[in-house]
Amino acid sequence: MKRSIRIALGVTAALALGLVIALAVYLVHDHDLQAQVHARIDQRTAYWTATVNAEVPLGASKDQATQWLRRRIPDYQPTPPEPGDEHALTAIADVIPEQGSGRLVCNEWLVLIDLDLGPDDRVISRRVHAVAGTCL
Repeated sequence: MKRSIRIALGVTAALALGLVIALAVYLVHDHDLQAQVHARIDQRTAYWTATVNAEVPLGASKDQATQWLRRRIPDYQPTPPEPGDEHALTAIADVIPEQGSGRLVCNEWLVLIDLDLGPDDRVISRRVHAVAGTCL
């Protein structure tokens, strides 16, 4: 084999190895960022679950629940109910950015509070959960 071909093959192999190493470093870094984001999601979800359960009793009226949401979440705006959800209050309690994770730079997670109301407009269940937000 000619010397120039051997050199070219050696350079190609070195570049390929460099790319593999860079990819491995990127994946480890991305995994660490994802773990941090998910730990934050778990922390905020646990906080809001404990807060809602302690401060919004089952049987509270729709007005009491709405007032609580307005006190605890300053940006709370009631949303028009969707068909089938006429007896529910939903609020965004927290927004957790997922910046720099290597996925969508502007992606975010939303921590939601759902208060389900019975036919008499009293709280019958409480749920706090996280959902993936969108990227604009």
